[in-house]
Amino acid sequence: MKTVLNDRAAAPQVIRSSIYGDFISEEKVVIRRLEVSFKNAALFYNALLYL
Repeated sequence: MKTVLNDRAAAPQVIRSSIYGDFISEEKVVIRRLEVSFKNAALFYNALLYL
């Protein structure tokens, strides 16, 4: 009976940490995409300047 109670007590923490980890990885992907789009915009702007 003790183990069941302990598992139930530990479950919310596991779920919370996995959601938090997913959020962090999503944030990293979004930041990387923003960096790539900024680089592309800068390259495009430089190309316009040199035309």
